[in-house]
Amino acid sequence: MQVSGPHTRLCAATSSANLGALVSVALAGALALGCTHSAGAVLHAPVIAGCEKANLEACRQMTDGVVHYLDGRTIEGSRLLLAGGAKNSEAGRERYASLLENAQSLRGAHKYKRELAEVVLVLAHAESEGQKGELPTTDHILTAESDLDRARDGTVPPPGTTPEWCSSNFGANAKCVMITRGPLFVTDVVSVGRNCRGQFASVLRGGSVRNHIEGPFDLHGGRLLLTPADTLVFGQKAPPPTVAPPPPEPPPTKGKASAAPPPPPPPPPATDPPKDDCPFYWSGYVPYRDVE
Repeated sequence: MQVSGPHTRLCAATSSANLGALVSVALAGALALGCTHSAGAVLHAPVIAGCEKANLEACRQMTDGVVHYLDGRTIEGSRLLLAGGAKNSEAGRERYASLLENAQSLRGAHKYKRELAEVVLVLAHAESEGQKGELPTTDHILTAESDLDRARDGTVPPPGTTPEWCSSNFGANAKCVMITRGPLFVTDVVSVGRNCRGQFASVLRGGSVRNHIEGPFDLHGGRLLLTPADTLVFGQKAPPPTVAPPPPEPPPTKGKASAAPPPPPPPPPATDPPKDDCPFYWSGYVPYRDVE
């Protein structure tokens, strides 16, 4: 399961500052000891400390789930997080989400920022034990990534125009096409064809580039994250200028020896030359909750 992206604001403003300060102090201590080799070393102790200070339930269970998720064991992590979250009220889960959101911007946790935002989205689907007769089995967890109603994809022809926003961001000779607005998690981008070159994908917000990746593409499971303010753009750079072969040497003057042997003939044209007009294929999904 992957539910990527910047976080949804679930927190109560009155508790964010206190919890964030506690996470800052504890995380700074962990970094001072050099414990930055895994998500557990960076986040486990400070998040549990903040959770217990907020008088929440199942702090270790929820935080174990967060660490498992950040370390790539997303199904196991989601189960623990949902089970622990069910032992808290909705307000308690919001306080725990606030703790995770504050941790995203702290030094040493930046490489987990997107995964932490995904965890906040997972936590939003937990239900308190008092709201149901019993905990459901979690052998299969329906997520936005596996929910076909949330899936999006498409094949895009090679871009053919150069609007002003395209030339100002990517060069006068670049061609661009807008694909869709967010919220969206783009998981796959593929260049359709052989020997494609010059392709790129970008996320624009307010006319400026927020994220940018260069092709040719064969990306699966990667991420381009779009908030409601973002637009996905595919583009094609202009082909490099063709280098003309040098002019032939004039024949030697009669009676004088040639100063140099004649140049070799130009190489034959490539049988499979690079292509500057490849289509794109992309796929992704719309998250259950808007990202910011």
